[in-house]
Amino acid sequence: RAGADIPDIFGEIPVAATEGPEGLPLPLAGAEAEAQGEGPPSAEKTAPVQELSGEDGGETTFSDDAINAMLLDLNLALRQTLEAQTPEEALAAAARIATLAESFALHSLADLAHCLEEAALEGDMEAVSLLIPDLAAAVERNEAAFASEQQ
Repeated sequence: RAGADIPDIFGEIPVAATEGPEGLPLPLAGAEAEAQGEGPPSAEKTAPVQELSGEDGGETTFSDDAINAMLLDLNLALRQTLEAQTPEEALAAAARIATLAESFALHSLADLAHCLEEAALEGDMEAVSLLIPDLAAAVERNEAAFASEQQ
């Protein structure tokens, strides 16, 4: 199993279901909902904000609620990467991490996720399992950086 030798640093993180009863899609949650304007309407107005440098060097502002939702989504996607048993599962989880990282200007994390995507596209689960510890460390570093900014 890919990632079986990696210590469980996240404990039990539930994997979100994507379908509800009768196969209907569930409402979006976390950063995905907020990105599509479905988050709580007052969160952006009342939550503290952080500024991140965008690709063009300009500043982008995110609420703490948006950042916390993104970090939760990142951890869920990382858990899915750790549990991936097929290249397709690894690819889907890595793509989710890359999308989240890019939307929050986390370039190093996005680069690692893209490397993992390439390995998964090639069906190289050994390379996937070798990249996972670096990806987990990058997620942890970003969590720590955001936590220090929120204090």
